[in-house]
Amino acid sequence: HVPRINGEIPSVDEATSDHHRLLA
Repeated sequence: HVPRINGEIPSVDEATSDHHRLLA
């Protein structure tokens, strides 16, 4: 996955990406 916000916390970004994958 690629963080959309520079400096975003990786763990939070992973959770966000996971959430979007579930919605997709």
